[in-house]
Amino acid sequence: MHVVHGHVDDDLVGAFVDDNRTWFWPVVGVVSLVVLLLVVRWLIAVLFSTDRSGDVVLPGDRAHGTTTLAAGALTAATEREIESFTGVQSAAARLIGDPTAPELVVDVTLNRDADPTAVRRRIEDETIGHVRQAMDQPNLPATVDISIGNRTIDKVR
Repeated sequence: MHVVHGHVDDDLVGAFVDDNRTWFWPVVGVVSLVVLLLVVRWLIAVLFSTDRSGDVVLPGDRAHGTTTLAAGALTAATEREIESFTGVQSAAARLIGDPTAPELVVDVTLNRDADPTAVRRRIEDETIGHVRQAMDQPNLPATVDISIGNRTIDKVR
């Protein structure tokens, strides 16, 4: 065991700072400013950025103009269609990525007594097909996330 003997009032850090005060505090200030700028940049990225796609310009002949599909209208229609399916508690849809090549992302919450396989099949076969047709993009990538909620539906006998 190595024991260092010294006095309680020995302040090595304080002595270092005092001996190098001509350059130490300016360096601390610059490093602090860089850290502050990085934190501000991160906050702006987190608070104000979004992966959501803007309105979608539909493909086709542009000789007579362009056709734009409002992303909000498309996702609202997608949500309404899915929420009409038996066993669906709620649905949220969004278009993400580049507006020229978006991706559809759908989050669906099912009632506890719903049939997830049947709902998934209807979403894939019907709803995503409708979105692809509306956007004239037969290969539109789509992701469907399904979770089970806490509610049950009262069944009519």
